[in-house]
Amino acid sequence: MTIRGQIMGSRVGGVRLAPVIGLVTGLTLVMSGCSAGASGSGASPDKPKVGIILPTGDTAPRWESADGTLERFMRTEGLDPDVVNVADNANQLITTADKMIADGATVLVVASPDVTLEAEVVAEARKHGVPTIDYDLRGVSSPADYSLSLDYRKIGELQGRGLIRGVRGTPAAKVIELERAPTDPDTAQLVAGQRSVLQPRYSKGIYNLVGSQRLPSDGSAKAAGDGAGSDSSGSDGAAGDQQAGPVFVRLLAAAGGSVAGVLAADDQIAAAVIDVLRGKQLAGKVTVTGLGAGPDALKAILRGDQFMTVYTPVETQASATSKLAAALARGDRAAAEQMSISDPTGHGSARTLALAPASITLDTIKQIFDSGVVSSDEVCTDELALRCNQLSIS
Repeated sequence: MTIRGQIMGSRVGGVRLAPVIGLVTGLTLVMSGCSAGASGSGASPDKPKVGIILPTGDTAPRWESADGTLERFMRTEGLDPDVVNVADNANQLITTADKMIADGATVLVVASPDVTLEAEVVAEARKHGVPTIDYDLRGVSSPADYSLSLDYRKIGELQGRGLIRGVRGTPAAKVIELERAPTDPDTAQLVAGQRSVLQPRYSKGIYNLVGSQRLPSDGSAKAAGDGAGSDSSGSDGAAGDQQAGPVFVRLLAAAGGSVAGVLAADDQIAAAVIDVLRGKQLAGKVTVTGLGAGPDALKAILRGDQFMTVYTPVETQASATSKLAAALARGDRAAAEQMSISDPTGHGSARTLALAPASITLDTIKQIFDSGVVSSDEVCTDELALRCNQLSIS
């Protein structure tokens, strides 16, 4: 049953982690995985209970639609989900978690915009031996036992392929790359994915890489959430806009004032690039990539100013979470650890499960509205109403 709560803030974030629990055998595993459920009321060994604490739909439309999607996948895994939407309030979060544990929840799935509040829920769950899963793509920064993450190498590959598709047919196409800061933990994987697709074309002279720069650490327009529908810009978004614009102006001038494509690491960088292109009457004439799929980026795609962005479909997120929850609910820590990885740097506290991303272009943009991730009311405003109607976006 879904219980509607009050308004909650929004955010989404990165990914990975360190080992949680060693492998144990037989009955010990089952007991440790389901200790709370055994003492709570209504627990069933055949259909383990899973408590799911999500934001309200006031935060982002996706949370309203995610309820049904996540419940459906949980039931497919043979679980008994209890979804509760609550406000971003410590008392409400803890009270909700306590009730779920008392009712027999064997696992808690949590999405909260406030990492400190989420940490309180996690601490409460650990008192009762209940494992936690961060549903908010927070990755290594999550206090939970397990966290969902984005596969940044695959994201980079999608961006590279998007650039290829956008500049197709342009001989010796000039390309500029604008990347996140070297200190961003995901930059290396993102660039590796991009270069795996684009480097052969650079080497053969099919494309001409005329400029490539990683923005300063305070200018990395980090699309932490990269989860469409939520506010997927990180805290550095404004700084990234300020840095990316001037850097792009300089690189564009050095390239002779025109390029065929800009490989922008995320939607905030893309937005800064588009602002510059618009001032030079070049918007819509240059292929621009992105990452995040928030309302502003979707508007840019509908206008033709941005060629593509990347996001993680709700179904992918819900399916992965449900499989992980099923393993934990049944005490199968070995299976849970097989699905996830620890942070290679040793800094993260949660094991992470990387999610497969999807590319959004004008051809596929309708799917993001159909899934309920983003509301058409946020995007199909006056200037874009006709375009949305043409694409049957409602």
